[in-house]
Amino acid sequence: MSELNFLVVDDVDSICRAVRQILIGMGHAKVTMAQNGAKALKAMEEQSFDHIITDMIMPMMNGIELTRAVRGNPATAKTPVIMITGDAEKAQVMSAIAAGVTDIILKPFTPMIFREKLNRIIAGKVPLTLSQRSARDDSSAAAERRKQSQPLASGHHNVKRTVLVVDDIPSNIDVLSGGLSELYRVKAAISGEKALRICSSEPPDLILLDVMMPEMDGYEVCRRLKANPETADIPVIFLTAKGEVADMANGFAVGAVDYISKPAVPAILKARVKAHMQLRENLYRLEDQLQAQIENARLLEDVNRMTRHDLKGPLSVALAAVEALATTNEVSVQQRQQLAQEVELSVQQVLQLINRSLDLYKMESGSYDFVPSKIGITRVIAKVAKGMERVAASRAQSITVKDANGRSYVMAEELLCMSLFYNLLLNALQASADNDEVTVTIAKGRMVTVAIHNSGVIPESIRDRFFEKYVTAGKEEGVGLGTYSARLMATVMKGTITFESSEAKGTTVTVALPPA
Repeated sequence: MSELNFLVVDDVDSICRAVRQILIGMGHAKVTMAQNGAKALKAMEEQSFDHIITDMIMPMMNGIELTRAVRGNPATAKTPVIMITGDAEKAQVMSAIAAGVTDIILKPFTPMIFREKLNRIIAGKVPLTLSQRSARDDSSAAAERRKQSQPLASGHHNVKRTVLVVDDIPSNIDVLSGGLSELYRVKAAISGEKALRICSSEPPDLILLDVMMPEMDGYEVCRRLKANPETADIPVIFLTAKGEVADMANGFAVGAVDYISKPAVPAILKARVKAHMQLRENLYRLEDQLQAQIENARLLEDVNRMTRHDLKGPLSVALAAVEALATTNEVSVQQRQQLAQEVELSVQQVLQLINRSLDLYKMESGSYDFVPSKIGITRVIAKVAKGMERVAASRAQSITVKDANGRSYVMAEELLCMSLFYNLLLNALQASADNDEVTVTIAKGRMVTVAIHNSGVIPESIRDRFFEKYVTAGKEEGVGLGTYSARLMATVMKGTITFESSEAKGTTVTVALPPA
């Protein structure tokens, strides 16, 4: 067997290198890395790959778009694509499946999980795409089923759980219902067809199903329930006067969880129903815990993305200052001190961002403990603008800060303010043309407002989603997190953030914070 060639695609270099290291440990030394989907396609033009491992969320071209391009090209259509992501939202997962991914691995993952999934794909033990899997593996149907049964999963014990009793003899239904109605909400059906209709429209939590019925017997009803992804996980207990071992085996074979002989003894009936209801509730709890872990993993990944995004700015300033020191032949003492201050400020910002990563997670999850104090917002913004002078100068741009009151004060957190306005000023510089001026106007009314104006225009296609996560346009390195994290921080500090944008007037982003 010839050596396999892998393409690893992720905008985070550390993830690329980690996956590459796992592959090498598995004996796969031919690994090419790309930072986004566009660069991956370019690499595929130069050589062929046996397997593609890609992140979902990336700038320029994300993993879903890359997968569509791979499947749309006859030369690569049969190449397995594994998607690694921290985003477990139903819509994103379904988009990835529709695009044609072979498998999905959720972050954080262990090398063992990665190796097991990859080995199965290499061995040809899974279909080329997830959409080719059987209907019973349809995660969207299972998710909908859990949603319909949410009272159990949420621990709302005051809400009665539903039992559907299916029997063609009304008197039998009356007896069974009378023994259960105090503890459960009881529905009834006198035929298999009616039972299936009830289960499709409002699935119960458990079914008591008679075996011997005309037209459609209990075995056939159970088969149909288990063949439908939306009803497959409803526990079915058979009720029958037949006590042969073969009959019981048939019931378990079609998917029943238990068997009760008729006439049912009330104490035994209640005990069996209670036991299976408890098992079902425990299952829901486990599913909720899993979903919570997936959500936490997604939030942590988002925080890491925001932190990585924010780190680029101060590191760029520090690198520019170091380069100036290295390439300028004659540097005065004053210039050297200024450059050293820029490096120091940038390093401090980097350290603050690292320390703030957990705070970002808490903000997004709603658990951040906001401790406001009186902050000189004019001083903070002037300090941020000063630290960005070299970035602005690289394109002959400038930042002007104006405060009609001379100095304004807000009730906020200084580190959050520095991060918030650094993001917004960096965005303003990037959106402006060369030689342009970015102006910051501070005013005081009911709230202290900070209006940041630049000559660029926000594309109409993203204006209604400007502050949403991952929304970006026109930036080669943009990942759509700057304005999102800015809104997050403004909201935490009891403030607001808005914008106005037009061809005639450019763009103004306004932050309003409570005055001190």
